[in-house]
This record gives sequence, structure tokens and C-alpha cells, in this order.
Amino acid sequence: AGPTAAPSEQDSLGSEGHFVASGKHNRVFQSRAAGIHFSFLLFAAEGARFSSGTMTSVDLEKLRMTGAGKAMAVLTSGGDAQGMNAAVRAVTRMGIYVGAKVFLIYEGYQGLVDGGDNIKVANWQSVSNIIQLGGTVIGSARCKAFTTREGRLSAAFNLVQRGITNLCVCGGDGSLTGANIFREEWRGLLEELKNNGRITESAAEHYKHLNIVGLVGSIDNDFCGTDMT
Repeated sequence: AGPTAAPSEQDSLGSEGHFVASGKHNRVFQSRAAGIHFSFLLFAAEGARFSSGTMTSVDLEKLRMTGAGKAMAVLTSGGDAQGMNAAVRAVTRMGIYVGAKVFLIYEGYQGLVDGGDNIKVANWQSVSNIIQLGGTVIGSARCKAFTTREGRLSAAFNLVQRGITNLCVCGGDGSLTGANIFREEWRGLLEELKNNGRITESAAEHYKHLNIVGLVGSIDNDFCGTDMT
């Protein structure tokens, strides 16, 4: 595929599940699961430019504090693939750089459902000295609860409690499919939480849009292009 512009927040994957990555070397990644749609955050697209060496110091200055007042979280899910720690580090530090409040979600979707100490605020040092380590330092776990409506309700409640409306999921086919289902149901989940008295009407309105960033972290070879990640 030829070069394309970086996706805006409203851009989504096509009907065949294509994701066009921005940066110096544009490549197309096609997922096995057709019809997956994601919204993309500005810092993610710009982060790709930074890692490819096309971002200048002037570009970086323009990004500073563009995420002020926003909250985001990152989790790793499924089998622990090589490069997950580097991805967690990059997402965390870019988020902090743009002024966002960054959370690390431990033990994948299970931590998102359980909440509590599984969701912790990150700082610059939280991800120091991890890129040379194997596995994922924030853990990964299979989560049957997230496959249920009740489990996703708990996950949505835990995010709203912390003001998180930007979620970065690093995982494989199943993990990213789960993220897409969560995004599709988001407004309905908030409506149900409001009707059950667990969140206020103003909170349901304020946090009504969920941004999802999907990062392919897989050892299953079921995503085109994973040999380059």
C-alpha cells in the first residue's frame, strides 16, 4: 500500500480490518478478525513518527501538554510476546510527555475487571530499566469475566472511577477483538451503570467516548506484519 496520512481520532479500520501505520515507512497490517474498528489517539500516531526518526524537536515541543487534563491506561493481554515491555515504556512516557495522567493496568483484562490496586498511576521511573526484560512487567492473564457483560460493566466502572477514557491494549487477535467489543458497548455500559446508580448522569455524559489504541503483541503469527514489530 502507498503512503497514507496518519489516522485522525475518528478514523477506523476498514471492513477487512486494515490498519495503516504512520511514520517514515508506512505499512499496512491486516488482522485476521475482519471488521475490527479502533479510534486512534494523537500521541500514538506521533509516537510512531518519533520512533521512525522523522519527528523533530520542534514537533515534540508542539506535543507538550496536548494531553493535559486527560487520563489514559495501558495493559498487556494474552501470551507475553517480545517487545511488550518496550511498548509499555513508550506509551507510558509519551503519555506523560504530553501531560496526560497515565495508569498501568496489571494482569491484563483481569486487572481491569478487578480494579483496586491492579490499576496504578505511573510515573517516569515506573517503566525504567524494563526494555531489556522478557515477558511483560505489568503481567498478563486470561480473563473469562471480561467475556461477559457483567465483567465488562465492572471494567467500565473502574475506568470511569479514574477518569480514564483512553485505553491502549497490547495483545493478539483475541485481546484486540475484546477491546473492540468493549469500545462498541461503551456507551451502553455507561448507560447501564447510570441506571443502576453506580455512576452519575453527568459522569456518563462526560466520559461517553472511549478511545482505543491497539498494539499488536503476538507470537501466534496471525497478524500480517508481526515479523516487523
